[in-house]
Amino acid sequence: MSYARINAAQRLGMVKAGLVAAAAVGWGLFGYSTLSSGSQEQAVQAEIMQLRQQIEDVTAERDQLAQERDRQIQAGQDLQNMQKQIEAAIQELQQLDALRASVSQAIEQGRLQLTRSSGQAMAKEVRADRG
Repeated sequence: MSYARINAAQRLGMVKAGLVAAAAVGWGLFGYSTLSSGSQEQAVQAEIMQLRQQIEDVTAERDQLAQERDRQIQAGQDLQNMQKQIEAAIQELQQLDALRASVSQAIEQGRLQLTRSSGQAMAKEVRADRG
């Protein structure tokens, strides 16, 4: 065989070996990426589950805070209603006190008039008895 043929055969053998090595490396990288993407997918799914749980926790906390806010609003409205009722009761008490004072004054005036009338009637009787 000639030197050129041997050299070409060697080169062809080297190219074949290089192609086989490249194919092996390619298949190895493909297998690694397949396995790697599987573990990455599991990691992403785990993270998604954590995020979903956090969303549920935050939503539950938000709902609880909204209920507490509603209770506070209702308590504030109840307090305002009670204050209005207290103000109305105070006004009614003031009116009743004024009415009591006027009734007491009328009773006192009535007593005075009765006392005067009975005193005058007694004075007339005494004069009539003397006269």
